[in-house]
Amino acid sequence: MGKDDVDQEAGKGFTTGLPGSVGCLSPEQGTMWTLGDKASEFSLTTGKKIRDTAQFASDCASSETSTVLGSFSATSDESTQEISITSGSRSTPFKKVSVKSAGEIGLFQDCSVLLSNGRLTSFSAQGTTTETHINAHSVLTTPDGRIYSIGSSGKVEQRTITAKGRNCRIG
Repeated sequence: MGKDDVDQEAGKGFTTGLPGSVGCLSPEQGTMWTLGDKASEFSLTTGKKIRDTAQFASDCASSETSTVLGSFSATSDESTQEISITSGSRSTPFKKVSVKSAGEIGLFQDCSVLLSNGRLTSFSAQGTTTETHINAHSVLTTPDGRIYSIGSSGKVEQRTITAKGRNCRIG
C-alpha cells in the first residue's frame, strides 16, 4: 500500500505517510489539505492525493467552493503572508498576493478574510484584495460568513462578509 492510500483496516483512516500535518478539512468538497513544504490536497473518501502545490503552507481554510493557503514569514521589521486562493475546480490556478500580515486567515464562499496592516482585508478568488478601515488584532471567520475580530478597544466585534459575483465585502 502506498503512502497516499487509505489503510484498509477499520478505524485506521490515512496512513502515517502524509507529507505534513492536516491544516483544513472541506467536507463539502470531500477533501483535506496538509501544511508544510509542498502543501497537498487529499480525498477524504479514498485517502489518495489529488494535487500538490510547489509552495509552503502554514495555514489554510476551505469552504464549499474555494481553498485559501497562507504562508507566514517574519523579519525583525515586519511579518508578511503570502496568500493563495483557488476555486474547488482543480483546473483553476491559484491566485496569489503578498501582504503585511501575521494574522489568521478565513474563508467564506470565494472570499478570504485576513489581517493586513492591522485591518480586516478580503481577497477574492479572482485575485482582488480590499483592505477595510476596520482595525483588528485577531480574526475568526465562520462558515456562515460571520467575522469575529478583536478591535482596537480589545473587545470582540462581529461583522459579516458577503460574496457577490467577483466582489467580497466586509460590513
